[in-house]
Amino acid sequence: MLSPRRHKFPLALLAFSALSFGCDDSSEKVFKAPGNVESKPNATLLNQLKGGSNNLGAGGETAEAPHVVASVTYLIDVKTETLGLCNGEFAAEIMSNFSFKLPDAEVQCVGLTVNVAALLNGGNPSGVSDSGAGLTADPLAAIQHDGYILSLKELGNAKFEPARPLLLGPIFQDIKKFKDFKRDIATTVSGSDADGTAYNAPGSFHVEVIDNQESYSNDAIKDLTPALEKIMHWKMTATGFDGVPPTFGALIPSIEFKWNTFPIMIPYVQIKGSLKGFLKGDAAALENAAGTITATLIVKKYSIK
Repeated sequence: MLSPRRHKFPLALLAFSALSFGCDDSSEKVFKAPGNVESKPNATLLNQLKGGSNNLGAGGETAEAPHVVASVTYLIDVKTETLGLCNGEFAAEIMSNFSFKLPDAEVQCVGLTVNVAALLNGGNPSGVSDSGAGLTADPLAAIQHDGYILSLKELGNAKFEPARPLLLGPIFQDIKKFKDFKRDIATTVSGSDADGTAYNAPGSFHVEVIDNQESYSNDAIKDLTPALEKIMHWKMTATGFDGVPPTFGALIPSIEFKWNTFPIMIPYVQIKGSLKGFLKGDAAALENAAGTITATLIVKKYSIK
């Protein structure tokens, strides 16, 4: 059965937890917060930073509370390189900070249950702590950004030295400057998971903007308005980190996004890697889930608020 709890999760990646795009390339403030159970809004990074985020905005702006901007139904398809594992659909709401609000954390498929919330929450199946994704008492100290990439030194129980990339962009963002943007970031992850297993391994992230001015459509939404014509298409891959599961520190091997910056919409997400830790089901179904798994989310219908 689907979980009865309502969840709020970002897209990382990963959904991941950070600053995001402005709607009109320059003037709209958008702040992305770590995913969190809706009943604990004060535990989000957004609320921890509210009133103290002037160090993050180019003009000393304070983050604004996110609000619902769209209702969405997604199709989800999960497969290996040779085998379709499951498909289904689920409802979500898109927030003004490019985060998701999900009525249910899990999606049922034939023989499998997919923890969609964990996949979109930076690979943390156990949820988020009361301190806000395991951040320190001073979350500002764990956050870095250079006008292009927002990075975190801590994510859940994982510590990164130097800070690991999480998302593109500060509060204000001119998407034109992201044309052909690429960057490689080497880092080392360390820490212990909830079971006490310790990790310490080097690796690297590659962040790449595939296109900063795409349009997006599919057969299901081709007649819907408004059209999605201001797409930022970008991808982040992780390599190395030998022996560390992707559920620790959001080490998803590949996550790819298409974000429509105005109106705000997330029509497409694709996550690839050894994602078995995000699946539950009978032994035979999980056996088929060995190797590289691709989970693809595609918008089926949407309604802009």
